Amino acid sequence: IIGSYHIPGESKEDVEEVMRSCGGAVQGIRDNGIYLNRADDGFVYFDCGTYSYGPTDLETKDDDPLVMASLAVPGERIYMEGEMEEDRSILGDLVFKYVKATPDTENVTLYSDAFEVEMGFAAPVSIDVLHQIYCEMPSSSSSWMLQRVKWEQEGDQQSKELLEKKPQGPYLGWMMASPQSDGFVDIRLGSICSVTGLTKEVVRSYSDDGKLMRVALKRGKIS
Repeated sequence: IIGSYHIPGESKEDVEEVMRSCGGAVQGIRDNGIYLNRADDGFVYFDCGTYSYGPTDLETKDDDPLVMASLAVPGERIYMEGEMEEDRSILGDLVFKYVKATPDTENVTLYSDAFEVEMGFAAPVSIDVLHQIYCEMPSSSSSWMLQRVKWEQEGDQQSKELLEKKPQGPYLGWMMASPQSDGFVDIRLGSICSVTGLTKEVVRSYSDDGKLMRVALKRGKIS
C-alpha cells in the first residue's frame, strides 16, 4: 500500500509509513491525511495491503464515528470512508479509486472517470466467498484487543491468488450495515469488478451490545 497514487486534478497523493520517534520500527501509516496507528485496536490490516479502521465499541464509538477501508487490488485500491450513526447504520460520504503511480503512468493524465466507483445500496446477494482471512478474540466474552486476537484462514492459496487478478472494468461498491438474526450487526465495505465479477470485502462484526467481535477480509466471485 505504501507509495504514490494518482488522484483527480492531475496530482498525486502518498501513503506514507510513520516511524517511531525513538527507533526505526514502523508505527503506522498516513493515508488521505489520516494517521492510522498500528497500536490502535480499531485499525486492522491484512498482508495484501487491505486495511480497515473503525470503532471497537458502537455504543461509545471510541469517541470517533469514522469507519474506513482500503481494498487493495493489483495496481489500484478502493478507498471508502463513512460514519457510524446512532441507529448503527453507516453513512458513506467518500468513495473513490486510487491508481498507483508507476514509471509507465507517472506523467499520464487520468480523467475523473478513472477514479469513479459506482455505489450500490446493498451488496450483491449471490457472492460465493472462496477465500477469507479473519481475526477474532479467543473468547466471545473478552474485550477486543488486536494484539490478542486469533487469526484464521479459510480457502486455499491457489483460490486466493486467482482472486487477485488485475481488474478489467469499472467497480461497483457498497458500504452498509447488515443486521443478523442473533442481534449482531455486520458493517460491510466492499467492491466488485463489473467485468470479472471478482469481489473483495471487509466485514466488521459487532455483538448485540455493540462490541467488535470479528474483522474479516473476504474474497469471492458472483455466482
